[in-house]
Amino acid sequence: MTTIPQQQKESQEVISVSAALKEQYDAIRALGSQKAWPFQTGNPLVAFNTGLVGLVSNSFFRRMLMVRRGLFLSSLPMAAIPGITMTLVYPMVISTPILVGDIQCPLCASLRAGALGLTLGSVFPFLLSIPLNSALAISYGTMEVPMFSKKTSFSEALKFWQKKIRYFKGQFISIAIFQTLMFAFVADRQFTLAHTELDVQFVKASR
Repeated sequence: MTTIPQQQKESQEVISVSAALKEQYDAIRALGSQKAWPFQTGNPLVAFNTGLVGLVSNSFFRRMLMVRRGLFLSSLPMAAIPGITMTLVYPMVISTPILVGDIQCPLCASLRAGALGLTLGSVFPFLLSIPLNSALAISYGTMEVPMFSKKTSFSEALKFWQKKIRYFKGQFISIAIFQTLMFAFVADRQFTLAHTELDVQFVKASR
């Protein structure tokens, strides 16, 4: 009967996710800000950029619907909701899986982060600004919005929004591409740091 060496037993020890993350973040802090920036600065950066996309989308729809009042009323939620959402989601979907070894290849990390940047980092703030500013336009009587009018059919409302949004299409595509690439870059740097400076490959987190 063969016995497992003590060192191998220790390497196979299963620890909790919270314990694994604590060890990893302690190790990240010990690296210093210059090396640890993908985790210390990267996560706030993607959240900040998502909030910025919310402000840009809000500004576009305010101009499109000729809303001159309620700037603070629309700007605050359009910056806060996407930004806070990304603050919670990005670590859960990208950073934590990288640190506990659930993502095993840099391409997987970049693709997952890029998809997150496209959807929650670009499309979500854009769509969120539509009902908010439409409600303001109706409240202040600046423009009749077909989406909220019982007098217009669905096809008429769809044509209205297609006509309006097409002027923002080029800017939105540029924003979406930038967000996708930026999220993918941060995830790639996080993966590289985790697998060169940290012992991620030896972490086995219990579920």
